[in-house]
Amino acid sequence: MRVWRLAVIVLGTLWLSVGGAQAQTQGTAPATPPAASAPADATAAQRVLTPEQIEELQAMVGRMQSAMQDMVSSARSTAGRLAAGGQTIVLSTNEIAAIAIGAAGGAIVIDLLGGGGLATIAGAVVGGVAAHWLITVPPAASPASAG
Repeated sequence: MRVWRLAVIVLGTLWLSVGGAQAQTQGTAPATPPAASAPADATAAQRVLTPEQIEELQAMVGRMQSAMQDMVSSARSTAGRLAAGGQTIVLSTNEIAAIAIGAAGGAIVIDLLGGGGLATIAGAVVGGVAAHWLITVPPAASPASAG
């Protein structure tokens, strides 16, 4: 079930990145000369984030940083145990599928965003590690109901 959720997340990310890449290429097309009323329209078209939106954005970035730190520490501890030769890892078919989906998705997203070569490879590695971490993270314990 987690593999399907991961596949949906990757496909959604790909869809968003393709839309962003199309918007970016459309934005780089030669523009027509501005009209006389351009300065008044330009100020109306500018988007300014409200303080609430800025706080939400900062909170989301903080959650993402925390999740990435958890993922990196988990990968680092596993790599340390493997390097010491004290642990054998067995991967299930679902975990292998998740790694493959994450690696492909990470590489494609980075490539669509303009990365090339090493950046795309790094995207594949990060996508694979993130997908494996997402598939193997234990479910959050639900709080005990007070009776």
